[in-house]
Amino acid sequence: MAARDVRVSMPVTRRLLTAMVLLGCLAAACGPISPPAPAGTLALVLVAGPTCPVMSVPPDPGCAPRPVTGQVIVIVEGDREVARGTSDANGMLTFSLPYGRYIVHSISDGSLPMAPADQVVDVGPVPTELVLEFDTGIR
Repeated sequence: MAARDVRVSMPVTRRLLTAMVLLGCLAAACGPISPPAPAGTLALVLVAGPTCPVMSVPPDPGCAPRPVTGQVIVIVEGDREVARGTSDANGMLTFSLPYGRYIVHSISDGSLPMAPADQVVDVGPVPTELVLEFDTGIR
């Protein structure tokens, strides 16, 4: 059996070499791929109270704060919004956020007289829990 002479034409070799150089440049331009920033959990519970006009001792269980459902919460870092969510039927919502300091802001829909003030929270390796208390205006 005779050996075959395999030749690659110059244009194909040039294209292959050009493609390899371009891929190398792209890889160098991207730099090393860094792992994603570690994320922590921010768990919010939204409640409204008081629910009865008169406080009693011992407290009446029927007058316990009630969950705030459908409330929009915005998470801000510096001057930019990083997350947004709506409280569920139990007044709860959870965010997964990179470690850092955030402002928790409630967007008032007018259903309650007084939304809580913005809260500053630090999210880290230990889950952060925060109760936001909405004032019903009942006195």
